[in-house]
Amino acid sequence: MGFDIDGLLTRYLTEGIAANKKNHVGLELEFPILRVRGGPIDMEVIRGLFPVLAGIGFDRQSFAGELPLKALDGQGNAVTFDTCYAVLEYVTTSAPDMVRLYRRFYQALEAVQGYLRAHGHMLCGLGFNPTEGAPLAPKVPADLTLAIGQVLAHGYAGARAKYLDFYVRIASEQIHFNTTPQELPTLMRMLTYADLANMLLFSNSPARLGGLDYLCMRHRLYRSSRLNALGMTGAQPLWARSLEDYVREYRKICMFSRHRDGQRQVFQPVPFEDYFSDPAYEAREEDIWDFDIERNVVTTRYGTVEYRTLCAQSFGEAFMPSAFTLGLRERLDDALALCQNFYQAHGMQDANQLLDRAALSGDVAGVDEAELEGWLRALLELSLEGLKARGWGEEAFLAPLLARSRMLDCPARRFVRTARRDGLAQALEQRAEVSPALL
Repeated sequence: MGFDIDGLLTRYLTEGIAANKKNHVGLELEFPILRVRGGPIDMEVIRGLFPVLAGIGFDRQSFAGELPLKALDGQGNAVTFDTCYAVLEYVTTSAPDMVRLYRRFYQALEAVQGYLRAHGHMLCGLGFNPTEGAPLAPKVPADLTLAIGQVLAHGYAGARAKYLDFYVRIASEQIHFNTTPQELPTLMRMLTYADLANMLLFSNSPARLGGLDYLCMRHRLYRSSRLNALGMTGAQPLWARSLEDYVREYRKICMFSRHRDGQRQVFQPVPFEDYFSDPAYEAREEDIWDFDIERNVVTTRYGTVEYRTLCAQSFGEAFMPSAFTLGLRERLDDALALCQNFYQAHGMQDANQLLDRAALSGDVAGVDEAELEGWLRALLELSLEGLKARGWGEEAFLAPLLARSRMLDCPARRFVRTARRDGLAQALEQRAEVSPALL
């Protein structure tokens, strides 16, 4: 049986978003769990967390043996362990606005952090688990997590081998919203252009690798991993301007797993077009839903565009990157023009190379710092305009950004300054503080 490969990829990219008629937003936020006095986390503390969550309405719970996996409340918000038991994820339900999502998140944050602090542990607002020299908590027995581990175990070399398990160490923030197949190429281009702004404003996973200090280790590890070589990670290509362009690009991204008889099978990665054209792979049409992509912008089967805004933030700024992105999304054409003009004026073409430099040094070659500041402030003003037009008061989430004296003073820089001045323990303590609610 022959497959219409372009048709399969078009379906993969558009089927969900075409069916989603809700103009709603949703967030995913991940945070490392650390032991206050250092060392591996106590799994007995992890076991005791879910009864606390049940007390505030997260009482629809699932477990892997004695270990918790997910706790849902009646509205569809979730607290989960998605990759390992040293990273906790909060997933909001979808709603017309971010304000009601924030209030429920803040209630869960206070309960979780209060329980963990009472038992010698803490959530930490960073994009990369800083625990060095201590074994991480067990991986969650999720088949995709284990499959990615198998892929990385083959072809991951050099100094990066010490972070072979990086995908369970990172903590990021993602925002979901709706679009249409017609709007999708424009939206993906704008968000890819905006990656540089997100890197400069919200980098928050400082770490050292190969003798170099990175402001965004999360980006560096993804880009230097085998996942990137397989086409699965990184930015969308800026040359792509139509759905057909994205389909052509996606043909080269590799598949590495599929489901058969309810079990995930992992195999040697193979480009999508080869998998569905070579009878030796015995492909089935439904295998397109096992096509896993970790790029900056993806569409989901359940009908959203997911944008990975970057690192998890400190708790007082937890919704800030998503609000910034949502405001730009509300002014899509203006945001695209602002970004495109800035890139063209400075001869910048490759989004990934720009992000690589920003992740390392926090600046961009050939662009004056004052010009970068001006571009970021113009984007901020546009985002504020978009949020105010929505009418929910979501512009309050940008208050910490408005209060900065310099737009380029990203969270990673502030964390490093505190660690150098007061020590790592004090820097981590600051990132564990649950400040008063913004709203």
